Amino acid sequence: MKHKKILIVEDEELCMTLYRNILTPDEGFDIVEAKTGEDGLEILKKENFQFDLCIIDQNLPGMMGDELLSIIKDRAPKIAVVIITGDMDEQFIYSCLKKGALEYIQKPIVYKTFIRTIKNAIKRQSKINEIPGEIKIAVKTKGWVELTAPSEMEYLARMQKFTNVLLQSKLSKQISDDLYLIIEEVGRNSIEWGNEFNRKKDFHISYCIFNDSIVIKFEDEGEGFSPEKLHNPTTDPIAHIKKRKEDGKRPGGFGVYMIQKMMDEVIYSERGNSVIMTKYF
Repeated sequence: MKHKKILIVEDEELCMTLYRNILTPDEGFDIVEAKTGEDGLEILKKENFQFDLCIIDQNLPGMMGDELLSIIKDRAPKIAVVIITGDMDEQFIYSCLKKGALEYIQKPIVYKTFIRTIKNAIKRQSKINEIPGEIKIAVKTKGWVELTAPSEMEYLARMQKFTNVLLQSKLSKQISDDLYLIIEEVGRNSIEWGNEFNRKKDFHISYCIFNDSIVIKFEDEGEGFSPEKLHNPTTDPIAHIKKRKEDGKRPGGFGVYMIQKMMDEVIYSERGNSVIMTKYF
């Protein structure tokens, strides 16, 4: 098995020791270390940016982590980059997402979360090289944040991670976990059934947190549908799954009913290509 080559830029020796003990050659990793962003950049240049993954701490002496992220994505956009930070400031997370960060890991490091995130990032890295476009972020009036991207599951995964990182710092774990599932299910439906995997069509996720609730809006560029005409899969789940298999569809079809159970208010547009959902705290 070919080892994955990883550059780690981290100035805290305790953290670097932890990374060495996790990302070992026996696990299939070859790591190169740097203590500053400047040193990391010199290594990248020397190695002609030939790395599978870069793990970068944000709070580095001299050049900050997000600055190095910008340079990497400008010089070698195909390299996957994971940002490690103890600061979940919204503007910082927005900035890193815009610049192309694939994942975020929050300090203090949790072993299982760290290794799962790294392996997932490497697995997704090959897909990153094939997809077009980028994620656009608009912070609108009254706290509304809108994310827009081409109809690709990779972009949905990034949006899901992005919103989860921000919402976990503001909401209870139960609510943030529920919203994580909602974003995955509704976002997947927008890409698959709404936009029919057409990369030229965008899907949109917007949200706003109020004192007593969070409101999330999904919108795609498809023809829409009539939710009231959908068969209720919960009446006979086995028959429902069998029918979908016969129709050549993936297992699923429970999303519309799931969000009605998990969210307090669900309102579809007349066209049926957008939905606004509210969850009260």
